[in-house]
Amino acid sequence: MLVGGDTAFTADVTANGFCIETPRLAQPGTSISGTIRVGDREFAFTGMVCWARSDDPQHGRMGVRFLDVPREFQFEFASLH
Repeated sequence: MLVGGDTAFTADVTANGFCIETPRLAQPGTSISGTIRVGDREFAFTGMVCWARSDDPQHGRMGVRFLDVPREFQFEFASLH
């Protein structure tokens, strides 16, 4: 997954958002954009950071709620679950 130009690793993905591990944390309420891969397809999204936590200065976790994601993402995601 790419978020704001940085590579991030998903810890959990739902149809409504995701949790990621990333070297840079954003404050809750921050709007972010990026791409997310589902199967062999990649989708652009915009989202909002709902929470951010870090016990390590090198990385942390953020919860992001989708604000805008293509309808095709929803169909592709549902077909995998």
